[in-house]
Amino acid sequence: MFGLILGVTARAYYVVRRFMPTNIALAAIHTRRGLKWGLPATLLAVPYTFAMVLCAGLADNSGAGWLNLFALLFAWNSLKFLVAGPATLITLVRVRGREERCRATTAGHFNGGEQERLEEPVFFSESRLSFRSSSVSTPREQYTEPRHASITHEPRPTGQEMPP
Repeated sequence: MFGLILGVTARAYYVVRRFMPTNIALAAIHTRRGLKWGLPATLLAVPYTFAMVLCAGLADNSGAGWLNLFALLFAWNSLKFLVAGPATLITLVRVRGREERCRATTAGHFNGGEQERLEEPVFFSESRLSFRSSSVSTPREQYTEPRHASITHEPRPTGQEMPP
């Protein structure tokens, strides 16, 4: 019995989370790309608050009690957006701080304000391959020549020239 109740609750939770408009919007806001939209999304609480007041007023005046359910639903959605705005702002500050720390740790790879790039190989010996770094791009054809005369590079055959 407990497993059945837990299963139904879990399925209902995922259906509501997946198909209700406010939950879809909140899921999009809580992604990295959507964090910047957290505070503007807080403004969506205003129409939900007006709808809540309207439904509560109609329920009091006309006596239709089922409108109280909509008033409760609108109040819940309004609170979700009111909480999501500051929460995403805090998360955005934390994420940007983490990204800035990552940039600061890689600042050692910067040379004179430009990013140091590893571009072309330089052969120091037969067993060790190192890369020369520069901030100016050079063509790939300007590889340094090998130090040992025994190392030779033959051109690769193209599609028309086949080796014997």
